[in-house]
Parts: sequence; structure tokens; C-alpha cells
Amino acid sequence: MIQKCAALFRFHSLIRGRHPLAALTLACAVGISLPASAAASYSVKFEGPTALCALAEQYSDLARFESLEDVSSNELSRLINEAPVQLGKLFATEGYFNPVIRVERPASVAGTVPQLRVIIEAGPQTLIDAVELAPAGAITQVADDAGGNRIERVQQQWALSKGAPFKQVSWSDAKNTLLTSLWVDRYPAARIVDSQATIDADANLARLKVDYDSGPLFLYGETQVSGLAKLPRSVVDNLSSLRAGQPYVQKQMLDFQDRLLGSGLFDSATVQIEPDPALAEAVPVQIRLRERAMQTLVLGLGYSTLSGPRATIEHSLLRVFDFDWQVKTTAKLARDDRSFSTEFLSYPLPNFYRNLFAASLSRLDAGGMVIIQEQMRVGRRYDADRITRLYYLAAIRDTTSTLEPLSGSAVLYKYEWRYLSVDSPLFPTRGFAVTAQGGGGVRFGKVNSGQPFLRATGRFNLYQPLGGLWLSQLRVELGHVLTNKPEGIPQTLLFRAGGIDSVRGYGRQSLGVAGPGYAAGGRFLMTGSAEIAREIFPTWYGAVFVDVGDASRQLSDWSAKLGYGVGVRWRSPVGPVKADISYGQAIKKFRLDVSVGVTF
Repeated sequence: MIQKCAALFRFHSLIRGRHPLAALTLACAVGISLPASAAASYSVKFEGPTALCALAEQYSDLARFESLEDVSSNELSRLINEAPVQLGKLFATEGYFNPVIRVERPASVAGTVPQLRVIIEAGPQTLIDAVELAPAGAITQVADDAGGNRIERVQQQWALSKGAPFKQVSWSDAKNTLLTSLWVDRYPAARIVDSQATIDADANLARLKVDYDSGPLFLYGETQVSGLAKLPRSVVDNLSSLRAGQPYVQKQMLDFQDRLLGSGLFDSATVQIEPDPALAEAVPVQIRLRERAMQTLVLGLGYSTLSGPRATIEHSLLRVFDFDWQVKTTAKLARDDRSFSTEFLSYPLPNFYRNLFAASLSRLDAGGMVIIQEQMRVGRRYDADRITRLYYLAAIRDTTSTLEPLSGSAVLYKYEWRYLSVDSPLFPTRGFAVTAQGGGGVRFGKVNSGQPFLRATGRFNLYQPLGGLWLSQLRVELGHVLTNKPEGIPQTLLFRAGGIDSVRGYGRQSLGVAGPGYAAGGRFLMTGSAEIAREIFPTWYGAVFVDVGDASRQLSDWSAKLGYGVGVRWRSPVGPVKADISYGQAIKKFRLDVSVGVTF
């Protein structure tokens, strides 16, 4: 039986489902309840374009009832007769309005299961011949900030261009995308007034028309804050970039919300507006907060392949002696890394700055060298949407377990800058991150006291999907300490390589200037890494990687140390959990490393 579709079709409503005609047909299908038996009553095979066969196997009654037993001959005849009509409606959602569908049923043979063949001749796919987007509302009267035409931007961003195949799901998605682009930028009350897809089935052409109303332009009004008890209102105001009278932009509100959550002062924060057209001229910004407890204590136990077993204690105080400061004290005890630190951080100041004061005492086993460091620093921190800045003045004293010249003390001014542009900071798959540090200092102590030095580092991370389930990432890091007399510089200001986020296949900070049983810090650092990963199960990835790098006295002494291996990645709620087996070619040893999180 051949079903000829009508010459003219019209779709008037915004359809959000993926194959509504098929779903309706299935919902109306006659149910069959028969006793269980050992064999199916028939089998069916679809022949034709792969995409349409897959659609038929998923949604058609013939495929759905194939698994039932004891389907009567009359019922099977009904399914065969209805199949061309049902499949014709189904294929119309993919833009095929003139398919030829034949169902072949062989003569019945006693004791055998009928083998049905459904032959699909798709015919030409309907193409879009014309698109008309008809705007109304404030969008027809208001220009962009840059003086551009928003209507033209909507037209340029429209997903279905002339000559593209017509599909029902693409048609629905395109209208949803149009609405979303308006909702998130200035027009949260936008709506589709009417939409039509006029199909000329004889010519296999579609003419699309969408009438949309942007509604009024929304401008920020007053800020309404709820949930503050111990903290001053200035905390919220200093983290906000929203100004009364500015046009509503959803991203600005989400960035504001992220800054509130990232301040360390709130357990939860939401920033939203009510998209009521009556409030558009000055829509209130509603901020709902839940402050953190005045004091929190966090105890932790863990194991790291870098530093062995560890225990941590972290105590936070939300407000210090009724001043607008918070303080965090941390103690860590591990095999190769022990530390005690206290950091005072002011509440947010205007323009996203915060003052800080910190002191720490640590004992670190780096490349076989035990370093005891004392440090104090005072400075400022800046946290914006993508940019982080930190600059401070620090006094540092290192004492090593080796000869006296390897110990050192210095006063250092340091500036750190980071730009982050990734799709997700917890599990980045697209984007990049750039980190740069620079500064200078003066040594004091027994060796080269009063001698200056300069220090600079840079790090670049690139994340790029390769198509399908494949991901890639690249990393390059450079560092250099410039001085005429290297002795007396604190070891923690020099460079070592090796370990996770450096050169896998080697121990943490084990690559440096070779000494008797230890690796001292070098004045020059260069490392690189390339990794390719593929999703093998949902949220699980397999990876292969190659790392190279070293730290040396100077550039001319640098020699590449190669490490490579395989690993697995789990996309956890707190970031990637990584387990890597790597081989260090220079030392001819395998190594297992486990880590959590991303380092930019």
C-alpha cells in the first residue's frame, strides 16, 4: 500500500517533543494481552535509509509488537495495513513527505514464523525555501549598546537557513533557541505569537514564518536582599556589578551569584528577577542568601600518591572581633608535606578587591630535600568573572637539610594574574586558561645578602573537543629566575618538575639540579603535556598522554625528560578524579598517580 501525503501541511504550535506524531500513534495503539509462549509470532526487517529504518524500529507498531507472542493473523494483517500510514506520518517529521512504503508478507508456511520486509523509498527530503521572522514589541524600537540592530542579530542567529533540510525537531529547536536568546538578554518576557511551517509536498519545499513579541525592555531596579544576619549589606553591594537602569542580562546575574558563592561567606545564594512586564521599567533584583555558620571545623583523612597518608584540620571564623574580616586556619600532616597556616581575608571591598594577611610554617620533602619554610605576606586579591589578580609583599625564609648555601631568605613582591575561559571550571572540555606570575625580591641572610633577583612564570592550558566522544588538552609552562648570583635564593622560589600537573612518570618535584641524594631547585623551568581522552561509559573516560620537561640551572643545561602512559577519568561532582599509570623514560620506572581536581 502506498500512502500519498496531502499537498499542503501546516504546523501551527510550538512542539517541544521529539516525534509527536509517532508518540500519538503509539498512545492510540490497540493493546494485546496474550498468554506467554516460547516464540514470537513474526519478525520484521526494515530496508531503506539507515536513519529512517532506525526511526521505524524505535517507534512503529510493527517493531513494537514484534516481541509479543501469539499475535493473531487478523491482528498482523491490521498492523501491516496501517504501517504505511503510520510510517508516512513518522517520516514527515524528518522532512520526507512523499515516501513509498511497501510491506511484503510471504505466504504462510506451517511451523514457520512469517518474515516481514518493510521496504522504504524515502523520496526527496523537503528543503526550506523561505524564512520570515516578524518581530514586535520593544525590540523594534531599542538599539543595542553598540548601536547595532537586535532584530538583525536574531535573524543572523536563526538556526534554519534557506536550503537546509526541514525536520520537525529542528523547527521546534530553532524557535526555542530564538526565545532563549531573547530571554537571557533584555527581554525575559518574550514569546512566540504564531508560527507556521507551510509544506508544499509536491515541490518538497517548506516556507517558515515566526511571529514573535519581545515584550518590554527590562531594566534593573532596586536590589532586594534577604538572609543577612551577621554580615553587613556592603558585602552584597561590593560584589554586585548590577546598576539600576541598566538592561537585564542573565549572565551578569549568574556571575554575581557565582561571586557571592565564591566569597566563602555564604552556603547558598540565588539571584533572580520576576519577568513580569508590568515591572519592566525597574524590575527588582531578588537576592536570597544563607550565611555560613560563625565557626566551622572540617576534619579530613586521605591518601595521596604524591605525599602519602594525610590528615587535615581546617577551622574557619566568619567574623573576627566584630571586624569585617574572616579567618581560616589550616593544619596538614602528611608523609612528605606538613604545614600550619593562618589567613585573614577582608570582606569584599568595592571593585571586587579584598585585603589579605597570611602566615605559614611548612615542612616539605621535595626531590629528597627537606625544606622548612617560614612565610608572612600582606597584599590584595581581585576576583572578577574570568580574571583573578593577587599581589602581595612576602618575607620568606627557607632552611634545608643540605649544605648552608641552599638555604635562603628574601623579601619578595609578587603579582599573579589568571584569565579563565572554559565551559566548566570543574571539568573543562573547551576553552583555555592563562596564568602569569612576575615579581622581584632582595635576599637577606648569610649568603648574598642585599642582592636582588627577578622571578617570572607562565602557564597555558588549552581544552578542545575533537568530535564525537573525544577530548584533548595541552599544557605548556615556563619559568625563570634572573640573577647574577644564584646562591641564597629560597628553594621554594626556584623550580622543580615532576609529578601530576607537571611531568608524570617521575616523583613530585624530583626533577631539578641533581645533588647527592636530592634534587635542588633550578632557575629555569620548561614543561609540556598533551593528552587525548575518550568517553567509554557515561562520566568515565580513558586517556593517553605524553609529558616532557625539566628544571635546570639555566637554559643551556635543560634536557627533556619524557613521561607517558594511560589513565582513567571519572567526572565526579567535585571535579575529575584521575588515575594514571605512567612510565618515566629517564629513570625507566612505572608510577601510579591518583589526583582530584583541575590545576590552572
